[in-house]
Amino acid sequence: MKAGVRATKRLDHRLSEEELRTLKVQVMPALPRIILGVLGVTAGISAAWGWPSDSNMVQGCLGAFGILSTLFGIFGVRKTIGGIADAIATEGVTDLVGSILGSIADAVDF
Repeated sequence: MKAGVRATKRLDHRLSEEELRTLKVQVMPALPRIILGVLGVTAGISAAWGWPSDSNMVQGCLGAFGILSTLFGIFGVRKTIGGIADAIATEGVTDLVGSILGSIADAVDF
């Protein structure tokens, strides 16, 4: 976000409130994303090797968990600044967590 603001300063273009509200920012910090990615890759490998169980259902669940965890680790959770500001102003903390989880589900849908 800082790089975008600096670029607009160089171009002598001030960002409007609407442009700022449409910017997407990373909500999930780097360390949990790295842990989630490593966990996802590990789960995928263990599902492919059939560890800890040879059951197809367990392998399928581990594989699905591995794919989803890896995707969240790579892409993280991005949310628009306007959505974050509106959620904080009108909904409160509990609903903010719900809206972040909803944006995670939207990110998976592609």
